[in-house]
Amino acid sequence: ADRGGRPFVSTMEHADASVPIFGTQWHPEKAQFEWGANADGTPFEAIPHAPSAIAASQHLANLFVASARASTHAFATPEAEQAALFYNFAPTSTTPEFEQTYFLHL
Repeated sequence: ADRGGRPFVSTMEHADASVPIFGTQWHPEKAQFEWGANADGTPFEAIPHAPSAIAASQHLANLFVASARASTHAFATPEAEQAALFYNFAPTSTTPEFEQTYFLHL
């Protein structure tokens, strides 16, 4: 439920466990990796960093990675894979300071 007591869906997965479809209405990675603060020291957002929040974040990361590893999809060649990597693009610093944005001109 939200702060007003209204029910909502925050996280979902396909009813058939063999179908790797997941969705979140939140950012699982934020508990582990987002620690940004305003100039006055207050956090950008009210992100929980408690051990339980970190554990939930890591659990979802493990689930997503295990599902990706089970995929049989692959690039046709090692060269095609290398060409698709984000490492080929330069990030642009944006606000807030801990974020980076990739502008792709394809």
